[in-house]
This record gives sequence, structure tokens and C-alpha cells, in this order.
Amino acid sequence: MNTLRRLWGLGPVAIALTTIQGCSAEGSTHEGPGEARQIADGLHTERADAEGLRGSFTQNGTTIYFEAIRGEDNPAEVTADPSAPAYAVDARFFDEDGTSFLVSTGGHELKEAAWHQESSAFNPEQRIAALTVVSPLVAALQNAEMPFNLALERERLVDLGKSIGDVEFVQEPESETPYACTDAFVHQMYVREKAAFDLPIGNHTAVYVDSWFLDTSCTWLYVGRQESCNHGTCATHASMSHHCSWESGYRSYSFPAFQVYSAYGNGACSTFYNPLSNLGGHNCNDDTYFQIHNIKNDTYYPAATGPSNICTDSIGHSYAPSCSGARGAP
Repeated sequence: MNTLRRLWGLGPVAIALTTIQGCSAEGSTHEGPGEARQIADGLHTERADAEGLRGSFTQNGTTIYFEAIRGEDNPAEVTADPSAPAYAVDARFFDEDGTSFLVSTGGHELKEAAWHQESSAFNPEQRIAALTVVSPLVAALQNAEMPFNLALERERLVDLGKSIGDVEFVQEPESETPYACTDAFVHQMYVREKAAFDLPIGNHTAVYVDSWFLDTSCTWLYVGRQESCNHGTCATHASMSHHCSWESGYRSYSFPAFQVYSAYGNGACSTFYNPLSNLGGHNCNDDTYFQIHNIKNDTYYPAATGPSNICTDSIGHSYAPSCSGARGAP
């Protein structure tokens, strides 16, 4: 029940990941931006068209916001997996200050870099109140009438919201604590995987990371979650399984330097997609490799590392990298 008990030795909670051999990816009503429309009790949409889905939800005096933006088409090798989405979707839940607390990145980078901007001060009470509203918002989204061509955007928001359904947002100390109680953040990383293209070889991989805040009363407060999809099935999708996990020490930032950007020097592969990760191309396992290092080092990991550059080498990385930072096997 107490998720943070793993801080003093208990094992991690499993969740689901996706795998593919060089990585698998998984007549409408229109509204213009700013034309808020109530579509269910407490649920309003400000945009529901080809550009994406955006709106708000209010319950018990707390309002949170949601947004999903359609990105690039996923590679043909990825969509050969019938469970993989046809295109990438960026999704998030955020508060009235514009601070994201649940974020899902479909492709190489967020189309809106501002989604990762954080408020200058973390307000635990405000965040817990916002997180509590996620579950009823998800239920409202599932039951609301929505344009058919936004099915994938709605699904991504629903899956992301549901992924924290078992999280205990406030965890009070049960006895004497074997750790120092101070204002700090802890990051818990999970690498997820599944079989590539439903074949017996290779993985599709993605990553999610949870952030917790420890206050001076020794109470752990949940901050939120970030996940990657790496051109395919997202880390928290039910088809994914646990590969490995890692936990940070105390840190000063709400979220780690998790996001992978396409700029070559900022910790990501900007080379072309290649399902086998060879001939100068990269796949999801290469992206996962950088996400692991970004989270562990809490900074963007340089692209050119080791005896060969993982983004451009011809070795091939068909399997998941380890949480220790080792590259996946060819």
C-alpha cells in the first residue's frame, strides 16, 4: 500500500510497457479554441477538432485542465503492430497556473515545449486536490460525446489518467522513519517493454517516472507522472510489462530532466527511424537509453558517448537497455 516503502528496501510496483524489435509504435464536430462548451457535468471543451482536444473539469471547487495534441505519423514498421497508434499524441493534465502534473510524449519531443515549464513554487495541497479530480475527469471523458476522429486523443488522456488510479497520493509515516525528513523530491523511474511487432525477438520500450515530495513531517506527497511512448505504445499502456526500475536520492526539482528532444546535443537521437537501430538510424530502445540517463543524471545526457554513438552506429539495439544505463543487446 505504501509506495514509498521501496525507499527503504521493498521492491517496485509493476506496471505495463511495450516492446517491438526496433520499436513498435501503437463526420466530426469541430470547435474553435476559446469556445468553451459544457459536454458533461463539470466537463468543458475549449477545442475539439483536427488540431487536438483541450478542456477543463471542475469538481468540489477544484478545476484542472487537459490537452491532447496530434503529432507525427508513427513509422510503418511500428504500425504493423495492430495495437500501436497510427500517430503520436502528446497529452497532459495541468493546473490553472499551466503547470503539468501528468505528461505523455508520443514522439521525439513535445510539440509544445512549454508543457514542461514548472511553477516557481510547488504547492502540495493544490497538487493533491488536482490529482484527486483526475479520476472523475477520466470517467467524464469516457462517457462524453466526442468527435470520432479524436478517439486516439481521448484514449491517450484516459489511459494517462487511469495510470495513476492505484497511487496513494498522501502517505503518512507509520512509525519511526529510517530516512531524514526534509523538503525534497524523489524520482522513481520504470522502464517498460513488450515484444516488437508481436515477434519473438526484440523489444519496444518506453519509460515513465513518478515524482514524490517529502516534507519535514515525514509525509510523502505525490507530485505526478511523466511518460514516453517513443513512436509507439506508451509506457503506461496495459500491453506493456515491467523491465526494470530505479529510484533517485533527494533532489531539488519536481521532475527530472526526462524529456527527450530532437536536438542532437540535448540527449536524443535526431537520426532517422530504423526498426533495427542500424545503418545510421535509431529506434525506441535508443530513445529509452537516453531517457534513462537523463533521469538518472537529472540533466540532458550527451548524445555522443562510449566507443560508438548509439544514434548512428551499425550495431543494432533490438532489446531494452538496463536501468543501470547499459545499452540493450543487439
